[in-house]
Amino acid sequence: MSMPLMRAVSWNVKDNGRTGAIRQAAWDQLADIKPNIVFRQELPGAHLGGYRGLHAAANFLGLRAFMCLPQPARGQRPVGVMVDPDLFEVLADEEHGQGWKPVCVVTVRLLGTERVLRLVSGHLCHNDPLTRATETRGITDLADHGQSVLVGMDANSYPTPSPREPLPDLQVIADSVHFEHRTIERGGRRVPDTVPDEILTGTHFPGPGRFVDLARRAADDLGQPNALTPTASLTRRDQGPPQRIDRMYGTPDVASALVSVRVDTGPEVSSVTDHARLVADFDLDILSRPVA
Repeated sequence: MSMPLMRAVSWNVKDNGRTGAIRQAAWDQLADIKPNIVFRQELPGAHLGGYRGLHAAANFLGLRAFMCLPQPARGQRPVGVMVDPDLFEVLADEEHGQGWKPVCVVTVRLLGTERVLRLVSGHLCHNDPLTRATETRGITDLADHGQSVLVGMDANSYPTPSPREPLPDLQVIADSVHFEHRTIERGGRRVPDTVPDEILTGTHFPGPGRFVDLARRAADDLGQPNALTPTASLTRRDQGPPQRIDRMYGTPDVASALVSVRVDTGPEVSSVTDHARLVADFDLDILSRPVA
């Protein structure tokens, strides 16, 4: 007998598909993999006409959808979360944070259990490392007091370096604007910005961090090195080789239920957006257990 699984997908579909045909192609791809949770980034216009675009996508996928609103004079490509009504009872939905883009937070209970999860979709500021750090600290607040949290995000920054994932070579970035957006000063020199990942995973904290990078867990603990496949950009080369800027994080209790992480980068994905699609499966039996 196979274990019951919960499937979560995080995907930045550029400009919400840009055209109706591209948008439908993205929906078709999502329908094929049957997600229970979808973390969406870049939903411009999905709120118009009484959220017509948002609900059209949700209805096609058999999910319930929630989103943040565009922010005047700030981020105009809001984020959203879609959830499976056959698996979850929705307890609350909210916008959280005052950064470039608020994160979308949907609190759910697994049906038939007392297990409550916060589902968070984020898209960190593309052009300011200081704003990214502030936004990230706001996400850590969502996991305070023992809350269980699953995050899908476009972090617009790099993972903390490891032997499997060295920092990118800044010398190969031809786009000077991108260089300014993605680097910070540290030790008197410019280095790739890894601060959001450091904050979430507690790199500088003497104990365990608040969050686990799920791809790192899949690679290091579950024998899935392909989970560390770079995610963006799938189309531009003036910004250097693709990097793993799209990531999923879970509090340790959520990470303990992880079964696999997959990074979809094939032609069908790059035909609709410049970001890979992240797919994470979780053991529902483990996930349903009460948190100690």
